[in-house]
Amino acid sequence: LNQAPSWDSTSVSPDPQLISEPFNASYQASDSDGTVSSVDVEVFDGSGNLLNSSSRSYSSSSVSDTVESIYTPQSEGDINIKFTVTDDAGASSTTWLNRTLTDSAASVDILSPGNQTFWSYDRTLEVDTSGGDSVPDEELTCTSDLDGQSFDSRTVTEGETFTTGFDAGLGSQTVSVSC
Repeated sequence: LNQAPSWDSTSVSPDPQLISEPFNASYQASDSDGTVSSVDVEVFDGSGNLLNSSSRSYSSSSVSDTVESIYTPQSEGDINIKFTVTDDAGASSTTWLNRTLTDSAASVDILSPGNQTFWSYDRTLEVDTSGGDSVPDEELTCTSDLDGQSFDSRTVTEGETFTTGFDAGLGSQTVSVSC
């Protein structure tokens, strides 16, 4: 009785995937009682529409391969990757990888001055806009406030660190940045 081939691993890179950047699909599969004859990789959107596919032929008991640049997502949403391995006797095994690409607000971290820091007069504010979504290098408009009053507004590229200066008297101040 023929045994279906099995999956040793499947992956995508980069993971998480990025909007407007191609991703690769990698796999390892084996067949304990014959040979792997083919591997199909299919990419679907969240509605089940086929976006791209690749089919490769083999004649080996185990395979390890990467499909380079199988797809380049253009917007946020679900991406579903179907891997199907078939052996020389026609038995097959299927596995799926499911990813969700998002375009959410960038996260902002005030690097300096630190929390609970008291200062006086001229100060420098250092801010990191490290991202946190599937869209690299977005243009962001960031506004810096001191005690509820805006003192700086600028356009930066997501992932960039910027500095700005402000003047504050002695005592505790509330500094915030939103992008």
